[in-house]
Amino acid sequence: MGAIHARRAAPFGIAAGIAAMLAAGPASASGSDVKIDEVTFGHPGGVPSYSLDAVRAGFRGVPRITRSGLPPVLPFVDQVERRKRIFLKSVLPAVLKANADIREARSFLRTVQSTDVPRKFLPGVWRTRLRQMEARYHVEPGEMDKLLRRVDTVPPSLVLAQAALETGWGTSRFAQLGNALFGQHVTEAGAPGMVPNGLDNPGFKVRAFPTLEAAAAAYLHNINNTTAYAELRRDRARARRQGEPLDSVELAGHLTDYSVRGEDYVSDVRATIRANDLRDFDDARLVPGPSHVVQR
Repeated sequence: MGAIHARRAAPFGIAAGIAAMLAAGPASASGSDVKIDEVTFGHPGGVPSYSLDAVRAGFRGVPRITRSGLPPVLPFVDQVERRKRIFLKSVLPAVLKANADIREARSFLRTVQSTDVPRKFLPGVWRTRLRQMEARYHVEPGEMDKLLRRVDTVPPSLVLAQAALETGWGTSRFAQLGNALFGQHVTEAGAPGMVPNGLDNPGFKVRAFPTLEAAAAAYLHNINNTTAYAELRRDRARARRQGEPLDSVELAGHLTDYSVRGEDYVSDVRATIRANDLRDFDDARLVPGPSHVVQR
């Protein structure tokens, strides 16, 4: 899958109020993100803010925020650290939601496995869900170990690093107009997507999504279901068997097929994780409660 590395440019006209938002300056002189909600920029509806600093410090709770898109202000933020902070605060809840959904599905599979009951005697709703999951992950009935290798989470630090690289920290046209956080391609004629500029009949589009959550979920399904990432899944399963935490830097080594840049891309992913301390977010979890919808 070819990665899309779009140059940083304004994707469309500046929406009303962006200049005022930018004039507010950074959250604080120390770089803390507590004083201003740079994700919602004062959207109505009681959308909660949260602090990346607090998450890094060990306060794992992140509010459930469903965004219809990245903040349109991102391409116009010249302060690099501020731009990164806005991007991470916007995308982290979506990544955690996608992982939480997979964690719940994996828990269901573990429950089924622990019953040690023949499949035909399982409750009907369980059998139906199993069939749906086997079809979704291209696994034959009864291959529980293979299914569990595929239905598993990806460290948020790895997901965030790839999203940052693929979108220029949220500034690319594909990210701003289509929530294309991971440069996924689609070839079906009727599928939602965008054609790269400057390419005549490229034979593909960059896949578009209705929300950031949908983009994150599609990325995880790609990692969990595509032959190119089978070694990543094996390495992840080995860590699970040995009771080890998932290491995003190690898992990144299995992403050579994600980009035509191969090993150079892997090096960039690892450097992004390390330089931005993204592993600080690997233990973050969504707090219980309703999801707050933010329209861009």
